[in-house]
Amino acid sequence: MMQQHKFSKKECKEINDLLSQLFEKKIERTEDQINSVSTGNAFILTTTINKKIIAMACVYIQRTISRYMAVIEECVVDKKHRGKGVGHDLMDRIIALCKWFEVDCIELTAKNAQAIRMYKGLGFEQRGTNKCFRLWLK
Repeated sequence: MMQQHKFSKKECKEINDLLSQLFEKKIERTEDQINSVSTGNAFILTTTINKKIIAMACVYIQRTISRYMAVIEECVVDKKHRGKGVGHDLMDRIIALCKWFEVDCIELTAKNAQAIRMYKGLGFEQRGTNKCFRLWLK
């Protein structure tokens, strides 16, 4: 089992700031709420610069009847760092994590045009006419 990071109060504030950008409204989750997510096969991956979290994504690995899959939620890069490859690097780490777990596919939703281009460039395929994307690893 992988060692999972326990987020400090400062880091939780940075995560709340990122979530507030993503949802375009004030988000205030407690330290306990944030740390309770990262258990078992659920992970919060972050990217930092100068000890400040500038990007994050939640990855939930689960088994369905037909496959072993990962779902990415709450994937966001700080507005000041977008377009600099930070999101791409974060997704590379997520894909590597999913391969380590021998996941069959990764699913996510996206509405940001720049992020959608990045996901498609990584091999994600859009499912139907909605904003749902899937990347098959096997």
